[in-house]
Amino acid sequence: MSVTGQDNKELQQEFVIVGEPIVPGIGLGKALLLGKSSLRIRELTLPQEEVEHEISRYYKALKRSRSDLAALEKEAKGKQGYQEIASILQAHLEIIKDPLLTEEVVKTIRKDRKNAEFVFSSVMGEIEKSLCAVQKTTATTVDRVQDIHDISNRVIGHLCCQHKSSLGEFDQNLIVFSEELTPSEAANANPEYIRGFVSLEGAKTSHTAIVSLAKNIPYVANFTTELWDTINEFSGTLVLINGDKGEITFNPQLSTIQTYYRKQASVSVTVPVQVQTGKNLPLISLSAQIVSTEELPMIERESPGTSVGLFRSEFMAFSLGRLPCVEEQADQYAQLVQFQCSDIHVLRLFDFGEDKECPCISSSHRSVRWLLEQEKVLKEQLQAIAIVSRIGRLKVLIPGVIDASEIALVKRLFQEEIRLLKGISENILWGSMIEIPSAVWMIEEILQESSFVALGTNDLAQYTLGTSRERSLLGERSRVPHPSVIRMIHHVVEQAKQKNVPVSVCGEMAGDPALLPMFLGLGVKELSAVIPAINSLKMRLLDLNSRECSRLTKQLLRAKTYEEVHQLLYV
Repeated sequence: MSVTGQDNKELQQEFVIVGEPIVPGIGLGKALLLGKSSLRIRELTLPQEEVEHEISRYYKALKRSRSDLAALEKEAKGKQGYQEIASILQAHLEIIKDPLLTEEVVKTIRKDRKNAEFVFSSVMGEIEKSLCAVQKTTATTVDRVQDIHDISNRVIGHLCCQHKSSLGEFDQNLIVFSEELTPSEAANANPEYIRGFVSLEGAKTSHTAIVSLAKNIPYVANFTTELWDTINEFSGTLVLINGDKGEITFNPQLSTIQTYYRKQASVSVTVPVQVQTGKNLPLISLSAQIVSTEELPMIERESPGTSVGLFRSEFMAFSLGRLPCVEEQADQYAQLVQFQCSDIHVLRLFDFGEDKECPCISSSHRSVRWLLEQEKVLKEQLQAIAIVSRIGRLKVLIPGVIDASEIALVKRLFQEEIRLLKGISENILWGSMIEIPSAVWMIEEILQESSFVALGTNDLAQYTLGTSRERSLLGERSRVPHPSVIRMIHHVVEQAKQKNVPVSVCGEMAGDPALLPMFLGLGVKELSAVIPAINSLKMRLLDLNSRECSRLTKQLLRAKTYEEVHQLLYV
């Protein structure tokens, strides 16, 4: 399929709008505007003799929708680095298989003699209302509501026999603009031709962002309605998307395009994983966050020599739909240990709870407390780690600790597994994830039990500020670290320096190039970011010097408001 360009000469000047960077990267292509669905669902009363035919029509639409999703999920499972996409599509399949969507809809069609489109839309609307009524507005709620919209559009499209062009059908480079970009639209996209996503609203923690990140497609979101309305004038024009800065450039000049790509290319080729700019900056390591060992070839391709700074082991369970056995875990961990890089890889123990529910165990606890409650699960994971320690060294990160006693207990259980598996020598460095305020203020004791610590900035900000991780709900402030969070990071780093314990930072902040001067000034030694962000971080590091970083950090530590921090970092 193809997209035609604008001929209006008034639109040929370079024009830039700025939103929130969601997924980093640079992309160039023609603007493709996806409009809202034009379907208007009418309420129709059916003759009694047509009711069973209407039910049959509804079943066919459900079947086709399931087939669509099953095909997408199968494709995702067969590709490296797409495990999170497969998990999201599996969740969509589970929703569409829910008896409520068959029994309740069919029952209502029979009782009220209404058309399937109207009844289905009404039932999905009620589900959405109940979700919003019984749950506070969190990232999980917003994702589920978006999932419901996505599924509704798919089923209603089949009911109305309306074929919507798939983003996998285009054969030219495009930047896709959509008021609400759904996870399945992103999953359909062919990254060879879809070079960027732009949406009116969006969030870094959303399912759509997760899919975009897995496909390495830059994504920018969150514009004012007035600014968004101007985009309609640029359908078909050339667009440059900068997912690092949140910039969308319409009709970019050749010099602008060359500047972006020249800088990006030089970073990809020449900058090492451990970066020192030659401007009196301390050495800083950049490592990768992954959810599956299938992403290891992507690291080798995108940033050779990079170590894994955070392997999120719980995603094995999400991919399988159950907890992995000891052998399955040991196989994955062995692949991690054997992957050649510049440093020891970091494996995080299962981190279940809240928005990451275990597929087969329900609990009110999360992180390490979930593990200690489910001791059999923890022991099996520790056994797999002990087996793999024969092959090589591994750093093991304990999630969500609140004090040193939890670390000591996990280490004691590991020693029990070592004793049971005779002939296996311990080859493990233990680390603690600092993501709860209590851990910040118990850091001296935690450091005594830890060979390294990792600051989990997503949860640390959430629990400190009493907010949702859903970025779009926080507005412009969502990008900006609160002064209290900056001071907490500073406190942890200073205490760790005294004990000579290295500190890494992971989470969204670690992948934001604008925050690099702050982390360098604070003395952070490692940043662990998603693979697509690593080259963007390298690019930013080339422009920094020690004096400026130090001066900026002192100002940030004196800041009292979001606005002051924003002014220092982003203006």
